Amino acid sequence: MNARNRFKPALALGAVVIGVIALAAVLTIPIGHAQRDPHPASNVLPPVGIAFGQTLRVTFLNVGNSPLEVIPCVFDGDGAHLKTGALIRLAPGKMRSFDLSRSEIGGRTESSVEVRAGVHADRPDLKHLVVAGEVIEDATGKSSLFVPGKRSQPEPDRHGRVTSTLASVGITGGQTARVTFLNVGSSPVELQPCWFDSNGAHLKEGATVTLAPGQMRSLELNWSEAVGGRTETRVQVRGAVHVRRRDAEHLVIAGEVIEDATGKSSLYVSPGTRRGFDPQPDPPALREQ
Repeated sequence: MNARNRFKPALALGAVVIGVIALAAVLTIPIGHAQRDPHPASNVLPPVGIAFGQTLRVTFLNVGNSPLEVIPCVFDGDGAHLKTGALIRLAPGKMRSFDLSRSEIGGRTESSVEVRAGVHADRPDLKHLVVAGEVIEDATGKSSLFVPGKRSQPEPDRHGRVTSTLASVGITGGQTARVTFLNVGSSPVELQPCWFDSNGAHLKEGATVTLAPGQMRSLELNWSEAVGGRTETRVQVRGAVHVRRRDAEHLVIAGEVIEDATGKSSLYVSPGTRRGFDPQPDPPALREQ
């Protein structure tokens, strides 16, 4: 009888120990892994190769009117994660970037490795996400290749105004970013060109212009205008235009990065959105009555 009585407390103590061990195992699961599990990865860039001395930069832009969250990642040719970043919270109009250098890819003998970028995110958030990639030369900090990624068509604002925007691009000293607009419609189009920084604030605004059918106009932003009083050597920017919703479908927008020393274009930048909402205030002259 005494042996049986002693056995019951031993069983109870064993159950407590097992419970404590199980709880500790749950609490020590890496946070990053817990974040990634709920959402399978969605592809946001096509494959691109990076070699030694190069870095792939993936930039995410929220063109919706609500905050969104993404966990960036980059895959190898077998679909395995090469690198996964921390959770990024994007307010409307803001951009954030994620880098992977060739030197971070170990265990490979080839000089150039094909990679592709993805994100773990809620499916509803993806429709408001614009993504672009750049291959950057580590020695100079300049982009040598633009990689067009996911585009979006978010809602217009309550005034009926929309903002057509380029994908994000980085410029460094000795470079100028140019955004060009072409009216491919049969009626005049009134617009105001502008440039935004990574926080969604205007870096530069051009005068309101009216484009006749077939006409083009450009707005440039040089590195000194973009960097202002900041200390970084490379700045992420995006060109855009405020235009009435009915005119946006007749407007073609494209960008270039120009080398100041030669005047030659070294990088082509494709549109990020054809029509979209931007949280910046609408120029009064362009608001629809």
